Amino acid sequence: MKNLFFVVLALLLFVPNVAGASEGTSPTDTSSELDTLTEQGDDGTDTAANTKDRIAWYESLKYGMFIHYNMPTFHGAASMGANCKSAEPDPDPKKWNPTGLDTDQWMEVVKAAGMSHAILTVKHHHGFCLWDSAHTDFDVASSGNTTDVVEAFVKSARAAGITYGFYVNLGRDIHHWGCNHQVRTNSQFEEFQENIVEELLTKYPDCDMLWFDGPAVYPNNQNMYDHIKSINSDVIVINNFGDKPGNVGWPYDVGHYEFNFSSHNYEQNESHGGKDYYVPKGICHSIYNSWFWRPGLKLKTQSSLKELHKLMMDKGGVDLVNLGPNQAGVIPHSGQSNQRQHMIDLYNDLFGVAPPIDDRDESITYEGSWSETGDSSDYNSTCKVSSTENDYAEYTFTGEAIKLAVRKGPSCGKANIYIDGQLDETIDTYKASTQGAAYVYENHSLSNATHTIKVEVSHEKNTSSTGHDVNIDFFEYGSIGGVTSASSSVPTRME
Repeated sequence: MKNLFFVVLALLLFVPNVAGASEGTSPTDTSSELDTLTEQGDDGTDTAANTKDRIAWYESLKYGMFIHYNMPTFHGAASMGANCKSAEPDPDPKKWNPTGLDTDQWMEVVKAAGMSHAILTVKHHHGFCLWDSAHTDFDVASSGNTTDVVEAFVKSARAAGITYGFYVNLGRDIHHWGCNHQVRTNSQFEEFQENIVEELLTKYPDCDMLWFDGPAVYPNNQNMYDHIKSINSDVIVINNFGDKPGNVGWPYDVGHYEFNFSSHNYEQNESHGGKDYYVPKGICHSIYNSWFWRPGLKLKTQSSLKELHKLMMDKGGVDLVNLGPNQAGVIPHSGQSNQRQHMIDLYNDLFGVAPPIDDRDESITYEGSWSETGDSSDYNSTCKVSSTENDYAEYTFTGEAIKLAVRKGPSCGKANIYIDGQLDETIDTYKASTQGAAYVYENHSLSNATHTIKVEVSHEKNTSSTGHDVNIDFFEYGSIGGVTSASSSVPTRME
């Protein structure tokens, strides 16, 4: 969950009090005049300082996950011209039909990859909304699966302690502007988009970021920026520059580039209307040559992803790495397109973290009737299982933190976790559907010394479980905050 620092920041007002290139609210002005600004807001707070604190908070995020999941997952990518008109047929909302949506699994991957935040494509180029919107019927309420994906995403993010944001396409999307021409004028389209954003921010007031695609073609970015800040001044507005030189759709708080960031001029100071503004930059890129999942995607090499990440960290930016759930609604975790393991391997490679201690590792001691089982969802496709009371597994490590991952499932029961001979926690490994490599226990309050973790089958279960199985997949250990890097302060799986 968010620590006290983030809670305090969320209470601060994010109300810039400066004049921009045009009338309206402006982002952080870094001119010498504002460096010494003491003017206070109505609540007595120093508005310029609070704005800078909020921007500094965003920069501290460092490493996040872009989750592209929307109509293109089922219908194919939207093809749109410069005027955002398309001859492409308008997709039937019934095509949207995930059969196993699991946003908890998404967040488990975010945490396993050592990431601090996640941004979901809640409205992409087709115009399809992943929630039941009052402003359009082209949404999940009219689809083959009426689950409110945004609500599920936010609930899972909150439970996992992951900061979240929403991607919204500001361009003239296919459904509302293209094929059906439901919105015919710029003013109508602007009103529609503002209503969409207001609906999201009102329902989810703890949303930290809005990531805008297509700001270059939006009729009035100043009005949109002002509207957002009037609803929630803490929201960070991020504009996508694509592969352009930058400064697209002013005003905004953060600028993002796509793909090869080395070809762009990374400059935090931007000049607008004769004033200089501090504007952090970031990059978004995918782990394969597509934004959305499709069958047969080939994952990019670890070295290419690592190179982009190092470049961003050296420049003080934020790295947003994209992957996409499949049509079932889960992030692929098996076979050649095992995105989950690819992200964990990247994390290990980036930050020098030792690989997980697999259940078959000889350093783990098993006592009792443990046997080997497993499938492709488990780390290295195996785990050890026992349902016999008092059977246990022990692992001795040196460090300040330890984590345990198991396979959850409908026949799984509870286990007692001991640290250095003392009962620390009883965990429940039941889940209605099977999930391998699921983190169920962590302790990061240990002294930097040698410790022993013991996992004991309790032979207890909750009423929904059909058995008492305890499946051990792997252990991870390290220091508090994980392994540090000279080029990064990325949150780690130990946090």
